[in-house]
Amino acid sequence: RLTAYTVRVKETDLHVQSEGDLSAAAREIVLEERGYLEAYIREQPGFVPALTPWSVRGPAPEIVREMAEAGAAAGVGPMAAVAGAIAGRVGRGLLGRSPEVIVENGGDVFLRTAGPATVALGVRPIGARPAHRRGRRDRHPYLGRTTAVHRAAQGGDDSHRRRGRPGTARSDGDT
Repeated sequence: RLTAYTVRVKETDLHVQSEGDLSAAAREIVLEERGYLEAYIREQPGFVPALTPWSVRGPAPEIVREMAEAGAAAGVGPMAAVAGAIAGRVGRGLLGRSPEVIVENGGDVFLRTAGPATVALGVRPIGARPAHRRGRRDRHPYLGRTTAVHRAAQGGDDSHRRRGRPGTARSDGDT
Protein backbone atom coordinates (compact mmCIF):
# COMPACT_ATOMS: atom_id res chain seq x y z
CA ARG A 1 0.00 0.00 0.00
CA LEU A 2 1.33 3.41 -0.96
CA THR A 3 1.48 6.41 1.36
CA ALA A 4 0.01 9.65 -0.01
CA TYR A 5 1.35 13.09 0.90
CA THR A 6 1.66 16.62 -0.46
CA VAL A 7 4.84 18.64 -1.02
CA ARG A 8 4.54 22.40 -1.61
CA VAL A 9 7.39 24.77 -2.49
CA LYS A 10 6.38 28.17 -3.88
CA GLU A 11 4.21 27.45 -6.97
CA THR A 12 5.07 23.74 -6.96
CA ASP A 13 2.24 21.69 -5.43
CA LEU A 14 2.95 17.95 -5.67
CA HIS A 15 0.68 15.09 -4.72
CA VAL A 16 2.92 12.09 -4.19
CA GLN A 17 2.41 8.41 -3.42
CA SER A 18 5.27 6.11 -2.49
CA GLU A 19 6.16 3.27 -0.16
CA GLY A 20 6.42 5.28 3.05
CA ASP A 21 6.44 9.03 3.58
CA LEU A 22 9.30 10.41 1.49
CA SER A 23 8.09 14.01 1.71
CA ALA A 24 11.43 15.30 3.06
CA ALA A 25 13.34 13.70 0.17
CA ALA A 26 10.78 14.94 -2.36
CA ARG A 27 11.03 18.46 -0.94
CA GLU A 28 14.84 18.39 -1.26
CA ILE A 29 14.57 17.34 -4.90
CA VAL A 30 12.04 20.11 -5.60
CA LEU A 31 14.29 22.70 -3.94
CA GLU A 32 17.31 21.52 -5.94
CA GLU A 33 15.50 21.44 -9.30
CA ARG A 34 13.77 24.77 -8.71
CA GLY A 35 17.15 26.24 -7.76
CA TYR A 36 18.65 25.12 -11.07
CA LEU A 37 15.64 26.44 -12.99
CA GLU A 38 15.46 29.77 -11.14
CA ALA A 39 19.20 30.38 -11.66
CA TYR A 40 18.82 29.74 -15.40
CA ILE A 41 15.83 32.10 -15.56
CA ARG A 42 17.87 34.86 -13.90
CA GLU A 43 20.48 34.44 -16.66
CA GLN A 44 17.94 33.97 -19.47
CA PRO A 45 14.89 36.16 -18.67
CA GLY A 46 13.31 35.38 -22.07
CA PHE A 47 12.86 31.73 -21.06
CA VAL A 48 9.69 32.28 -18.99
CA PRO A 49 7.63 34.39 -21.42
CA ALA A 50 8.66 32.38 -24.51
CA LEU A 51 5.55 31.09 -26.31
CA THR A 52 7.50 29.31 -29.02
CA PRO A 53 10.18 26.61 -28.75
CA TRP A 54 13.32 27.72 -26.89
CA SER A 55 16.82 26.97 -28.15
CA VAL A 56 19.23 26.19 -25.34
CA ARG A 57 22.65 27.66 -26.08
CA GLY A 58 25.63 26.82 -23.93
CA PRO A 59 25.56 25.16 -20.54
CA ALA A 60 22.14 24.65 -18.98
CA PRO A 61 20.67 22.48 -16.21
CA GLU A 62 19.14 19.17 -17.29
CA ILE A 63 15.65 20.30 -16.24
CA VAL A 64 15.93 23.28 -18.63
CA ARG A 65 17.01 20.99 -21.47
CA GLU A 66 14.08 18.63 -20.77
CA MET A 67 11.61 21.53 -20.76
CA ALA A 68 13.01 23.01 -23.99
CA GLU A 69 12.87 19.61 -25.71
CA ALA A 70 9.29 18.97 -24.58
CA GLY A 71 8.21 22.47 -25.64
CA ALA A 72 9.85 22.01 -29.05
CA ALA A 73 8.07 18.67 -29.53
CA ALA A 74 4.73 20.38 -28.89
CA GLY A 75 5.58 23.62 -30.71
CA VAL A 76 5.22 25.75 -27.56
CA GLY A 77 7.43 27.57 -25.07
CA PRO A 78 9.37 25.64 -22.44
CA MET A 79 7.29 26.73 -19.45
CA ALA A 80 4.43 24.57 -20.76
CA ALA A 81 6.55 21.63 -19.60
CA VAL A 82 7.56 22.89 -16.14
CA ALA A 83 5.02 20.81 -14.18
CA GLY A 84 5.88 17.61 -16.03
CA ALA A 85 9.62 18.23 -15.76
CA ILE A 86 9.42 18.72 -12.00
CA ALA A 87 7.09 15.72 -11.54
CA GLY A 88 9.47 13.56 -13.57
CA ARG A 89 12.61 14.72 -11.78
CA VAL A 90 11.01 14.15 -8.36
CA GLY A 91 9.59 10.77 -9.40
CA ARG A 92 12.90 9.49 -10.76
CA GLY A 93 14.69 10.87 -7.71
CA LEU A 94 12.44 8.91 -5.34
CA LEU A 95 12.80 5.59 -7.18
CA GLY A 96 15.98 4.75 -5.26
CA ARG A 97 13.93 4.83 -2.05
CA SER A 98 10.65 3.35 -3.28
CA PRO A 99 10.05 0.94 -6.18
CA GLU A 100 6.61 2.46 -6.72
CA VAL A 101 6.13 6.21 -7.11
CA ILE A 102 3.32 8.42 -8.36
CA VAL A 103 3.86 12.18 -8.59
CA GLU A 104 1.13 14.55 -9.80
CA ASN A 105 1.99 18.19 -10.41
CA GLY A 106 -0.56 20.50 -11.99
CA GLY A 107 -2.10 17.70 -14.04
CA ASP A 108 1.19 16.14 -15.15
CA VAL A 109 1.83 12.67 -13.75
CA PHE A 110 4.99 10.61 -13.26
CA LEU A 111 3.98 7.01 -12.62
CA ARG A 112 6.03 3.92 -11.91
CA THR A 113 4.28 0.94 -10.37
CA ALA A 114 4.98 -2.74 -9.90
CA GLY A 115 1.90 -3.54 -11.96
CA PRO A 116 -0.64 -1.98 -14.25
CA ALA A 117 -2.16 1.32 -13.18
CA THR A 118 -5.29 3.11 -14.29
CA VAL A 119 -5.01 6.82 -15.08
CA ALA A 120 -8.23 8.77 -15.54
CA LEU A 121 -8.19 12.09 -17.38
CA GLY A 122 -10.89 14.63 -16.73
CA VAL A 123 -11.49 17.76 -18.75
CA ARG A 124 -13.87 20.61 -18.14
CA PRO A 125 -14.35 23.78 -20.17
CA ILE A 126 -12.89 27.05 -18.94
CA GLY A 127 -15.29 28.59 -16.48
CA ALA A 128 -17.23 25.37 -15.85
CA ARG A 129 -17.86 24.52 -12.23
CA PRO A 130 -16.51 21.21 -10.95
CA ALA A 131 -19.03 18.58 -9.89
CA HIS A 132 -17.51 18.61 -6.39
CA ARG A 133 -15.03 20.72 -4.44
CA ARG A 134 -12.29 19.34 -2.23
CA GLY A 135 -10.08 22.08 -0.86
CA ARG A 136 -7.45 24.36 -2.32
CA ARG A 137 -6.68 22.54 -5.59
CA ASP A 138 -10.21 23.02 -6.92
CA ARG A 139 -9.76 26.80 -6.73
CA HIS A 140 -6.96 26.77 -9.30
CA PRO A 141 -7.96 27.72 -12.87
CA TYR A 142 -7.03 24.35 -14.43
CA LEU A 143 -8.29 23.59 -17.91
CA GLY A 144 -8.27 19.89 -17.10
CA ARG A 145 -7.61 17.59 -14.20
CA THR A 146 -5.73 14.33 -13.92
CA THR A 147 -6.22 11.70 -11.24
CA ALA A 148 -4.02 8.66 -10.92
CA VAL A 149 -5.42 5.55 -9.27
CA HIS A 150 -2.90 2.89 -8.33
CA ARG A 151 -4.00 -0.72 -8.65
CA ALA A 152 -1.73 -3.44 -7.32
CA ALA A 153 -0.88 -6.00 -9.96
CA GLN A 154 2.19 -7.51 -11.65
CA GLY A 155 4.65 -6.19 -14.23
CA GLY A 156 4.66 -2.76 -15.83
CA ASP A 157 6.85 0.29 -15.62
CA ASP A 158 5.48 3.52 -17.02
CA SER A 159 5.70 7.26 -16.71
CA HIS A 160 2.72 9.15 -18.06
CA ARG A 161 2.26 12.84 -18.73
CA ARG A 162 -0.78 14.80 -19.65
CA ARG A 163 0.01 18.11 -21.23
CA GLY A 164 -1.19 20.11 -24.16
CA ARG A 165 -4.66 20.70 -25.49
CA PRO A 166 -7.50 19.60 -23.19
CA GLY A 167 -8.43 16.02 -23.94
CA THR A 168 -4.98 14.95 -25.14
CA ALA A 169 -2.68 12.51 -23.43
CA ARG A 170 0.86 11.38 -24.11
CA SER A 171 3.01 8.57 -22.79
CA ASP A 172 6.74 9.31 -22.95
CA GLY A 173 8.39 6.35 -21.30
CA ASP A 174 10.59 7.61 -18.47
CA THR A 175 10.67 11.30 -19.40
